[in-house]
Amino acid sequence: MAPDIFVSDLTRLECRVGPLRDGDQGLLRQYDAFFALPEVGRIPMTSDVFDAATELRATQRLKTPDALHLAAAICGSCDEVWTNDDRLSGAAEGRTGVRLLPPRDAAEQE
Repeated sequence: MAPDIFVSDLTRLECRVGPLRDGDQGLLRQYDAFFALPEVGRIPMTSDVFDAATELRATQRLKTPDALHLAAAICGSCDEVWTNDDRLSGAAEGRTGVRLLPPRDAAEQE
């Protein structure tokens, strides 16, 4: 089965920080299980990704993690980037789609 969702190791890092900090082993196991699914592929953080991120930082004034996330999606030929940061829409400049998700707090209130 080919992966349907792609992430970078930066995404994995960012997801795991909170549960590790909070000592939430259950949530950490859930994240680790998700990232191990065959439907979840990895986009390697290559020199091309870092070069694209450098350009995005310089031209779009993105923070380094945001530039790396977007550059990985662009270099990985992703159809969409899922984020709750609307600043990435303009920075994507038609190179990839951006699906805006509600902020975590808003999603919890629904």
